Parts: sequence; C-alpha cells; structure tokens
Amino acid sequence: AVVALRALHALLQPGAAAPLPASGPAADPAAFRRGLADLLGLLHAADMRATEVIDDVQALAPADAGDALGRLQQAVGELDFERSAQLCQGLLDGVTP
Repeated sequence: AVVALRALHALLQPGAAAPLPASGPAADPAAFRRGLADLLGLLHAADMRATEVIDDVQALAPADAGDALGRLQQAVGELDFERSAQLCQGLLDGVTP
C-alpha cells in the first residue's frame, strides 16, 4: 500500500508526466470499436451514462489512441456531447474493423 501511495504522490507532483493510456486486454480492436460505437450512441442521445462508458472505452483502448482518446475524455468530462460525438466518430473511423 505504501508503494502505491508513493507512486500516486509522485504523479500528483507539479510537472509529473501523465500516465500512458491503458491498453485493454490484448488491445482487442473489435472490442474497442464496439465500445466506441456504444459511446457514440449515448453521445448522440446526450445520455449522461456516456460519462461512465468513457472509462470502459479507455480500458479497451490501444496504446496509440492516447492523444485522441484524451481529447474525447476531456470533451465528455466537460459534457460537450456534440464535440465528443465528433471526436468519437473520428476515433471510430480510425479503428480497423
């Protein structure tokens, strides 16, 4: 527990590097695509569940989705569902089926 607290403390220090986005279990592109599609539907409906589903999508994301996924997470966090839907669609378009 102490080690985890020290790691968290280090991340919270000014100038600390943000952690890299998590890669999902074997970074399954089909699961990531399904997650994005589900999220996109929620965003189009302005459904607040999108604020929870984005975390699921993050867990499924491949490492190379980092910057785009970060912008999507920020837009969802700001409840800007229109911009979020655009960003989500852009990610969805870039995922190989």
